[in-house]
Amino acid sequence: MKKVVVSKDILKNNLEVIKEKLYNENKDAKLIVVVKDNGVGIDIVQLSKFLDENSVDILAVAVTDEALAIKENDIKTEVLMLSPVVEEDELEDLIKNDVTLTVGSLYEIDLIKKILDKLGKEKVNVHVKVDTGFARFGFLYTNPDEIIKVYKDYDFLNIKGIYTHYSSATDEKWTNKQFNRFCDITNKIKEAGFETGIRHCAATTTFLKLVVLFKA
Repeated sequence: MKKVVVSKDILKNNLEVIKEKLYNENKDAKLIVVVKDNGVGIDIVQLSKFLDENSVDILAVAVTDEALAIKENDIKTEVLMLSPVVEEDELEDLIKNDVTLTVGSLYEIDLIKKILDKLGKEKVNVHVKVDTGFARFGFLYTNPDEIIKVYKDYDFLNIKGIYTHYSSATDEKWTNKQFNRFCDITNKIKEAGFETGIRHCAATTTFLKLVVLFKA
């Protein structure tokens, strides 16, 4: 029977190397580890427990079942849902379990408000997703007023962060273009008088190849 053997010692060493590089560049940086696709085949619960024990800041997932699997196993690290959720029953489960949501449209925000009212909850933690060229989902970078509106008009959203996603991180020229678009948006939010929350867009390839890190 085929099996994958993962050395926790090597995994921990790799994590410490990443942390050292990250925090040397910016002591206030946050480490978000994506554990989607069942922990990339390792087992999402086992991997998340290991990461929780080794003090990462956020665990990111792509589907509701992944988020709930982490929450149901008493893992304390914050869980961020990277995908939009428009099914009301799924959204209700995520909010009940204090999963941090991603918002990328006003429709999603209206749906969140509906579920909050149903549950009698006042606020939910969210990150704002900006589409800077991937064309998957998120608020378009060409419409900064709509993004600022999210910060200004929806007091039931506790906005903890804002991010974008590179479509081709190995293409340095295109990635820099997306990065500059993202920075332009975050600067406009700050100029409007709002705190952006943590700003993130550096996945593994970007971190290792370009070391794109934000300064506070």
